Amino acid sequence: MQKQAHPPGSAAHFPLGHIAHDISDSQSRLRGLVLRGPYSWCAYVGAPSDHFLSDFRDLYFKCHFGWNYDGPGDGNGLPAGYYWWGWDYAHFSDLHLPADPLPVEMQAIFDRQYRRRPAPKDWTCDEVHEHVLDVIIELRSAIQNNERLAASIIPNVRI
Repeated sequence: MQKQAHPPGSAAHFPLGHIAHDISDSQSRLRGLVLRGPYSWCAYVGAPSDHFLSDFRDLYFKCHFGWNYDGPGDGNGLPAGYYWWGWDYAHFSDLHLPADPLPVEMQAIFDRQYRRRPAPKDWTCDEVHEHVLDVIIELRSAIQNNERLAASIIPNVRI
């Protein structure tokens, strides 16, 4: 099997921890990041510590397979002073990095189980950036344009 070249903007072209995009939305005070994680791009949306969304663990928004991380920034990977929700692009249908080949025996089992699986998606930082912008716009709309909708996202909170 010949190894396929990664497209421009693939996480394979960036060092671990590299922040490819850092987005600030002055209207909602939310911040978005596209960060090179160990296996793929990772996307984050954060609220400043004094924001009413900060520390909220049941926040819902549409993103790639749902968010799978939440917590305060530590200042090492994620900036401090924000509470972050994050998701990755290392799911079954996504290309995982590093793309080390599986041992021959495991590859044979994988091929038998998933022979009809389409080629995994190698996400670019610009594609992930668009997803982060979509989440910020979704949350901004919920916060600013519809107090009732915002209250349904976070019950018993006044905006």
